[in-house]
Parts: sequence; C-alpha cells; structure tokens
Amino acid sequence: MSFRSQHQNPNDDLQLILSYMDIDGGLSKSQKLASCLRSGRPHGLSVGIDLKRRSPTEPSFRCDFSDPAAVASAFLDCHADFVFANCDFSSYGGELNDIKQVKSSEERWFERSDSKSIIPPSTQLTTFRSPHSSLCSSQIVATAQASFPSSAVVFKDIIIDPLQLALAKQLNCDAALVLACVVGSELPGLLDIATLINLPVIVECHTEEEVKIAVENGGETKRGAKDGRSEATAAASNCVKRSSHVLHSATTNNLLLGALLITAGVILLNRVDRFSGNAFYPDQPFAIRNALPPGNIITTLVTGRINDEASAQSFLDAGFDGVVMGSSLVGNANADKLIRSIKDLEMGEVRSDKGRSDELITLAIKKKH
Repeated sequence: MSFRSQHQNPNDDLQLILSYMDIDGGLSKSQKLASCLRSGRPHGLSVGIDLKRRSPTEPSFRCDFSDPAAVASAFLDCHADFVFANCDFSSYGGELNDIKQVKSSEERWFERSDSKSIIPPSTQLTTFRSPHSSLCSSQIVATAQASFPSSAVVFKDIIIDPLQLALAKQLNCDAALVLACVVGSELPGLLDIATLINLPVIVECHTEEEVKIAVENGGETKRGAKDGRSEATAAASNCVKRSSHVLHSATTNNLLLGALLITAGVILLNRVDRFSGNAFYPDQPFAIRNALPPGNIITTLVTGRINDEASAQSFLDAGFDGVVMGSSLVGNANADKLIRSIKDLEMGEVRSDKGRSDELITLAIKKKH
C-alpha cells in the first residue's frame, strides 16, 4: 500500500494537518532554525550533518549505524549545528524511525537540560573505518547528555507529496528539505503548503534557474494560492478556504507574510548535479551566487563533497552561511577535528553586510578558476 493510500481518509492525522492553517509556533520555529543555520555569523560558518548510511551521489559510501540518535548526539557534541535525518531507504539507507529517534532524544534532553549546561567530553566518536569503504561500520559511544537544545533536526526525504510535509510537521521537525530538481513545477505549491502549516523549508538547488524559482515562488505564497496551478497548490488553496472562518483576512495576510521568511528563506546549493549522472561542479555555488537577492534575506548553505577546511574557507569568504556534510563526516574517525577546524575558521575580511559583497564573490570565483 502506497504512502498516499494509507492517508486517504479525510480524518487522517496528516490530512487534518493539511486542512487548517497553523497560527501558533511558526515564527519561533523559524527563529530556532535561523539561529542554527547562521550560528557562525557574522564571521564564521555553521556546520550541518547529513546523517545517512548510503549516498546516491557516492555509491561507494556505506556506514551501517544502528542508533541514529546516538550518532547525531555525538556529532552535535562536536559542535555541529544541525542534522539532516534521512527517512528514504533506497537512496540514503534511512528509515522513518531514524527521525523519530533523533527527535525524541532531542525533546528528552531538552526537558532534562538547561540552556547553560556544559556537555562533558565523554560523549565521543569512536573508531571508524574509511568512510568510503564498502564495509564501513560505525560505533558510537554516548555517555553524556546531547547538545540538542541548541540544534535543529531537518526532515530529509524525496519529498513529492504534501502529505510528506504534513508528516514532517507531525514529527515536530524543525524544517523539511525539498529538492528543486525532483519536484520541478510542484515546488511553488509545496512552498505554499509549507507556509500555511508553518513548516520551515530548505530548498536544495543546483542551477540558477532553480534558485530563481525557489525565491520567486516563495514570494508568491504571501499573495495566496492559485487554484489549478498544481495539485499541491490546490491543497493549499483548500486549506485557506477551510481556515477562512477562523482568521480575519488581515491576520491571515500577516501570518503568510511572516511565514514567507520560513519557506523561502533557506537555499541549499549542491555542487553535485543529480540529473547528469552525479557530475561534480565544485565552482557551481559561486557561479549562481548572484541569482540570490542582495542583503541578508536568504540563508545560503552549500553541500556536495566538502572534505576539507580549504573548501569551507572559500565558501565563508564568499558570504555563504554554512555547509552540510555527509560522507566526509559520517564514518570518519577524525570527524570531530574536521568540524572544529571548520567552526574555527574566520572570514578573510569583515564586511558590514555580513559577507555578501559582489566584489569579494568575484574574487572567490577567480580563485576557483
């Protein structure tokens, strides 16, 4: 039975989430996400962990861990800022239970820990084989409280259905990752729905066109959904209609305007082109940097085979806010050192606009060539 067929009943929990606007908690959730994704600013980078057992872009990678909560905890204790928790099995070796475990651990530690607690160094990563070994395994020893209260958990799946966004919301994830290259023309409708249910979204892009669509259609959400644009948008429009008797129109507009910062506010630039046999374009983030709006409106992250400090430094100097790393950290015995070294990087030149200088971006592109 397909995922959608399991949730066809109008009274299903996920259908109910899609049926009404969420007017509580959205801005606080977006503020938490922003604080994690921009934790290094104004002069440093945030570091995110893509918690996966396999990778479609690196077929040789394999890391078979059994306790995702402990793995996430260990990385966060090494000062990583956020975690992508995978639930797609065929592509990433993930399971829905992985996200549930990570989120339940986060909530449990949040209840038991105060914001000033200091995590002792006894939670640590232990010996790994090479992250690119076909028999790579992992063993994590977690003996201290995790640093979850200051982190974010991102729902990662091959999202193509609004019900998957509802599932991320139900699991209380801090955000969901949507791949622009996968959803194509459905992206505007999915952003509409995410806005209405107050679920922050990170949009992964590889091309300038994808970035423009993500930014421009994120802006359309504040003007309301348009019937017939897509199946996802139609669902969003129905949500507005069902909620109209609850909210005054002015209140609704203010809600959508505030939620715009949630859905359209984070772009993840991938250096790997999923549509061309996973071809690697190391300079792609610099090439499409100018497609983003000026100023500090959009949080920008970079991913795709980031393995060393030098790459991270180039992204920092060009004005990006953070990096997301997967196979270079998961299964790496020196992951803690790499995370700390990236977190210790400082921008080569302090800029008043927090690193979004066209002149220095041009210099970074020239360095790459």
